[in-house]
Amino acid sequence: MTTTVRSARYVAFAALAILVNVLVFRFHGGLLGAPSRQDMVRAGLFFDCVITVPLCYWLLLVRPGLRGRMSLVLIGAVSVLRGAYLLPFRVGMIIGIAVEAALVVFIVTRVKRVEDVLPSKTMARILRAEIDVYRYAFGPSKPLDLPEGAHAFTIHQSSGAASLFWLLAFLTPIEAAAMHFLLPVKLAWILTALSVYSAIWMIAVARSFSALPIVVDAQGITLRKGMMASLYIPRDAIESLSRNQQNNGSHARFALLADPTVWIIFNQPLTLQLPMGFTRQVRGAAIAPDDASGFFSAI
Repeated sequence: MTTTVRSARYVAFAALAILVNVLVFRFHGGLLGAPSRQDMVRAGLFFDCVITVPLCYWLLLVRPGLRGRMSLVLIGAVSVLRGAYLLPFRVGMIIGIAVEAALVVFIVTRVKRVEDVLPSKTMARILRAEIDVYRYAFGPSKPLDLPEGAHAFTIHQSSGAASLFWLLAFLTPIEAAAMHFLLPVKLAWILTALSVYSAIWMIAVARSFSALPIVVDAQGITLRKGMMASLYIPRDAIESLSRNQQNNGSHARFALLADPTVWIIFNQPLTLQLPMGFTRQVRGAAIAPDDASGFFSAI
């Protein structure tokens, strides 16, 4: 199948999905007439969302082999969630919660790679980042399995960065609760939901510092700033190592609420890994390990 044909199939599915949603928005927003007629229209629109869109996805993309079968699960779940808005509020909310829970269980228990269930790499990066947030926030704390001869170093204990994130996670929902006395109800609840998610994110960051330390082994150095950034430095890529500040292009900063105490300069650009799969090329790293002397000696 040529690139042009593949692109045409993707465009056709996107156009059909958008058309269905436009029709749903148009007709659902202007429902008139007897209640029985409104129920029939809602049923038809619900059918279009839940059946027509996944069927088009299957015929245009899955059946020709452009997308995996597991990705149909996500498209079906999103379609059901969209259709749930056509139902009475309580019924739609129950269906929405049930579908989201079933989708999470399916991904955790059946999917080995999130790319298998998502239609794009960008969506896969976003979902993987969201899964990491909940994994570090609520998952069990397991010690890192270090290779033989490797050394682990933290960057959060001396600065108290983890305690700060815990404190912010505790205060954020309290501040959101106060908004209910100052703002309209809907806006207050929206801010509350955002605050709860922010608190979960801060808890995840705080716990990830211990779960993801810096590791020095025979092959190189794996720098981490919790779940927020990581950088692998092969030993043959190290040009210089110093306790004095050095400027050699773009640096990756691995210091939390503290001034860097170790600078590493590379002889080639290395890739800094950021949340949601974003990357940046850097020529050095500025680090503030809790045990600077031990870290310096280990390298």
